[in-house]
Amino acid sequence: MSRNCSDDIPRTAKIFEDVTTLGVVVLTVSSVLTVITMSLFIEEMFFLYRNTADLGRRIKTIWLLGIYPVFSFTSLVGVIVPRSGTLVDFVASIYLSICIFQFLKLMINYYGGEEQMCKSLREYDVHLRSPPCCCCLCCLPKLKLTQHSLKKIKIMVCQVSLLRPLLLFIAAVMWVDRLNAPPHEPRLYVPGEIAASNGYVYIATINAVSTLTAMYGLVLVFRVSQKPLKSYSILPKFYLVQLAIIVSNLQGGVFGILSSSGVIPCEPPLYSRARSEIMNHVLLIIEMFLLALWARWVYRRKLQDPTAEEEEEEDDYLALQHLSKSVELDTAKDTNYQYGSLEEVTWSPLDIESAAGSNANSVDILVSSQQGQHLSAV
Repeated sequence: MSRNCSDDIPRTAKIFEDVTTLGVVVLTVSSVLTVITMSLFIEEMFFLYRNTADLGRRIKTIWLLGIYPVFSFTSLVGVIVPRSGTLVDFVASIYLSICIFQFLKLMINYYGGEEQMCKSLREYDVHLRSPPCCCCLCCLPKLKLTQHSLKKIKIMVCQVSLLRPLLLFIAAVMWVDRLNAPPHEPRLYVPGEIAASNGYVYIATINAVSTLTAMYGLVLVFRVSQKPLKSYSILPKFYLVQLAIIVSNLQGGVFGILSSSGVIPCEPPLYSRARSEIMNHVLLIIEMFLLALWARWVYRRKLQDPTAEEEEEEDDYLALQHLSKSVELDTAKDTNYQYGSLEEVTWSPLDIESAAGSNANSVDILVSSQQGQHLSAV
């Protein structure tokens, strides 16, 4: 960051005193998108209440759909009150860490429980060579999913729900400690600044390792469940969670680095640090609005038994086989009759009646012909 650019974030009153037309437009658009995102969430809650009988599945789905209004609302608060940026990010990140574990529980719920899940996946191999951590390790073996291995995967995913809030709480405490510190004193926590004395580097590193570990456990279950849970649209649901994690973790760090390197301009009343946080939160509001629209379409699709599609395909295959055999049998009977085979030929009542009528007409014609010849001879 430039030496002449202050790292202090101005108060809300000071920002609104010097607000420009562009600032008013950005704030208005952000508020409208946030209201729409929250309205979509409320409408989806009513839809799930009317159409999802399973209470556990309904609650887990609501948790996941709540990611977008939570991030939108906290980001809007961060736009209006820039000094609360670290605090609102703390709240949103805690919610997201809980939702990562909720998505794993939702996949287990689709199977009907852990025991039923292990039975359904007993023929599938769990590939330990999976992203985002171990995709390049060719020596890792393949495992069968058992309740013991599933328990280890749950621990891998669950740890982020405990460790991430603790890390963010420590970061929030360090951030509060620097608020009233004089400019010349060193600060323990400066987001985006890469320095050995900055606590942000260590907290961000541990947070990244924890998040990647949780995503690795989630990917292990997701990859083996793609085919069995295809009818539950598990692929787009996984992408929705993955995109929310990527956006919330990487985007803020990228803007912090851009701010520290001087790429983002430093112009009063918004200095580089404050400007980067507002840009990050505005972009988050837009992204969460788009993800909320996609999630609304995905989660409103009809939920059905994961084996229903396979059973339907099997019934279609059996019906096609039966039809093929019937056609072959009919062809064989017609061929045998044509070449005078002594094999039994099946006649329907309509065929018998038609044949009888044809024979009767032939007899009448023959009798009439013989009577005509006899009269001619007389």
